[in-house]
Amino acid sequence: DCLVPLSPVSSEIRRCILAEDRIADDASPELKRIRREIGLTDDRIHAQLGKMLNQTYSSYLQDNVITVRDDRYCLPIKSEYKSQVRGIVHDQSLMKIRRIFSPPPDRHSLSSLLPLLRWEMLFASCR
Repeated sequence: DCLVPLSPVSSEIRRCILAEDRIADDASPELKRIRREIGLTDDRIHAQLGKMLNQTYSSYLQDNVITVRDDRYCLPIKSEYKSQVRGIVHDQSLMKIRRIFSPPPDRHSLSSLLPLLRWEMLFASCR
């Protein structure tokens, strides 16, 4: 029997696998679509939280920043306003000066969609 050169297969592997822990966006059409959707969802979440920073919760904020806790985008709310803001407490300072809240997820929220998209990306990367 004759050995067949595997250059096309080798080239495709190098194109798709960028590093030990990184797969190229265009390794598959599905992976590319999911990563694009994650980016768009991320941008929309930032826009929504930006409005909350500047309008809805501006007087309740300890700092005018968006942080991440447990893979969720959060806002640092002053402790004295904890009853004024609906959401999930992810962290609080030792001095109880601030609490880190994320807006409450509901079935229509973008923040609920993002973890699902990340799971889809993981499964698409494994294929």
